[in-house]
Amino acid sequence: MTAMQATKSVAIIGGGPAGLVAAKTLLSTKPASVFRVTIFEKEDHIGGLWGVQRHETKGFLNAETPTNLSRFTVGFSDLAWHGVPGVRRCDRDRVPMFPKAWQVGLYLHAYVKKFALGEYIRLSTAVTSVSRRCDLGDGKDGWLVRWSDGTTGREAEESFDLVVMASAFFSRPREPSCQMSDEVSSSALKKRIVHSSRLGDLSSLLGSPPPPSSTPGTILIVGGANSSGEIAASLAFQQSSALHSPSRDTPDYQQRKIIHVMPRPLYALLPFVPADEEMTGFVPLDVRLYNLSVRPKGPIKAAFGLSPPEKAEMTHGYMRSMLGGDQSDLGATSLVSDEEQVKIPPYAAITETYSEFVRSKDIEPLTGRLLSLREAPSTSSTPTKLEATLQLPGNETSALDNIEAVVFANGYTTEQTLSILSPSILGSLDHDPSCSRLPLKLHECQTHNPDVPGLGFIGFYEGPYWGVMEMQARMLRERWMSSHLANDNNNAPEEQFEDSSKQEGIRQAMKERNPQVPQYWMADYLGIMEQATDLLASSSSSSSSSGCREDGGFAKAEGPITPARYPDAYSPSPSPFPSADSAAKETVQDLYQTITQSACSNLFMARAAFRALQGRWTMRRRLDSALASSPSGEFVGTAQFHPRHPTDEEFDFEHLYVEEGSFRTEHGIGMAARRQYVYRYAEARDTLSVWFVREDGASADYVFHELDFGGEGAEQGKGRWAAKAEHLCVDDMYRTRYGFSFAGVALDRFEVAHEVKGPAKDYTSTATYSR
Repeated sequence: MTAMQATKSVAIIGGGPAGLVAAKTLLSTKPASVFRVTIFEKEDHIGGLWGVQRHETKGFLNAETPTNLSRFTVGFSDLAWHGVPGVRRCDRDRVPMFPKAWQVGLYLHAYVKKFALGEYIRLSTAVTSVSRRCDLGDGKDGWLVRWSDGTTGREAEESFDLVVMASAFFSRPREPSCQMSDEVSSSALKKRIVHSSRLGDLSSLLGSPPPPSSTPGTILIVGGANSSGEIAASLAFQQSSALHSPSRDTPDYQQRKIIHVMPRPLYALLPFVPADEEMTGFVPLDVRLYNLSVRPKGPIKAAFGLSPPEKAEMTHGYMRSMLGGDQSDLGATSLVSDEEQVKIPPYAAITETYSEFVRSKDIEPLTGRLLSLREAPSTSSTPTKLEATLQLPGNETSALDNIEAVVFANGYTTEQTLSILSPSILGSLDHDPSCSRLPLKLHECQTHNPDVPGLGFIGFYEGPYWGVMEMQARMLRERWMSSHLANDNNNAPEEQFEDSSKQEGIRQAMKERNPQVPQYWMADYLGIMEQATDLLASSSSSSSSSGCREDGGFAKAEGPITPARYPDAYSPSPSPFPSADSAAKETVQDLYQTITQSACSNLFMARAAFRALQGRWTMRRRLDSALASSPSGEFVGTAQFHPRHPTDEEFDFEHLYVEEGSFRTEHGIGMAARRQYVYRYAEARDTLSVWFVREDGASADYVFHELDFGGEGAEQGKGRWAAKAEHLCVDDMYRTRYGFSFAGVALDRFEVAHEVKGPAKDYTSTATYSR
């Protein structure tokens, strides 16, 4: 072992994904024992944001919150999701495509076990300060880390050669920028003004039971980030479930209006989108977003910073191609970008139900900014409410009243995380506390600053991807093993990740609220992964194959990316889990098969159809009977698919279907008609089924039929999809065909045709549904 490779002690601050991948990466070296790591985690468990257990409601994330991106993006290269115990009910089930928070927690525990990281983790140990030894005047090199034991209260300090800041970028909710009157700040109403990270369920927000009110109030959601759309959709879903659940324990909520205030129009992206413009199937959103096939040939460079008008217009067009239009069909003008707005980068929220709740008027989007909140006048017989003043486009102002609760989804500040660093260190990092989105100037994919050698950062930027964190850890390892990367020698690439002057321009634009600042300034996931791979491959000390891509069945520069396509050569496997190399191959093969099954076996069609059914439809059903005893005629009315919590844990999603209208026979006899079903989707089997209901009109009784999308395919590639089903009811056979007409992710219309044959039945029934 050379002097440069003498064992170095490393303090890793944070036991979430960033800290764990930092430890595993630094421990994976050739020769071994180059680094000795210690992970400091202030909580009594690992996982960071994902450190939740099933059914847990406390913490930044509800345990049931699904990931925004698929398991192909949320995961590391050397642990396949199929190898994680506990995420499936049985081995026959599919691994969830969008794992829930508690399942991500299981993944991280499996990661710790696979790479034997447990012995390096100190739980309930909060780091209180990090200082350079040279700043302390003791003439020593390295770092002094002070920490406190959360169990005993004992305080101590240790010296380390290197420090990795892997604690959360999202450490503390940002304070609202609007004005709040003194009475709001001091009254009981403040309990109903919360940040999204501290929001429980609807009961905790409004109180349980909800406060009495003759007129249901408004819930105000403030923010244009991804979480704002998620929160609005979640609250609307909870109301829908409460109103249409068969459970008598469900709170008796009145329907409250949900107003979502956002600074600019927001695209409601869905977890599953059309695989291409030809509508050959549906795939997870990130599988389409991050695809090598759509990038120009040759070396790929990451794009950072402001988005010029021409690039913004291209991004708007791309999002509209996935959604099937500009969202004007939802009936909310605040979600539609006009000719000027398409010249600024779009914002998006990834949520399954937001768009259909907007269509049904359960969520009202409103473009503007919240200026102030104040307590509304009240009497002894009316509950206290809030009033708000909004700034609308064109600098007009508007007032909102009857507000019961406010949820701020306005982001986070890093000041709590950075407070452990001394003022001299922060000064060297060009710290700007007034810019929470870009508080530090860091280099090489936001991993370090050359003015503070020996201090590294992982995951310290907005929206960190798991694959990028893995690359950041490898870059720090390479730097600390060799003292420089390719951009420190004559073989440096012509373009680097970031430079100080460009970051200053981005920071200033953020502070000035320049509209050309994108939702995430470092969002080119694909570009970062490719450029980091090239940079690592060209580093002077690289003896690894970090520059090699695991393509599996994909061509070299084609197909979607996943961290597993960028494996690390340094991956010892001291546990019974498969080797890192085989785990990467398994994940890439899983991705390849998923895309193939989408195109050839209609995988995810049931999920896409189920989601698109949500909401209100106008319907017309024609019944033609061959028997004189059963009259023919026509039904005209409405049908509604009400989303609710599944009433059977075997299913992941559920709608209560209610149709109401009038049936008129060919002889002119009219009568009112009403019918209910329960529609269910099970991800483990990718099935959509329809169930009869019991006498209460809400509880599922027994299955009517299960839709079979296999082999039907799209008709001429225009978004027309079909399914079939059968059901034997005693002696009567029901043969059913469904036809779905998609425009992007939305259903324009669908048809349901039954052919019924039996001893006393012989008729056809054809129903057409339209928005």
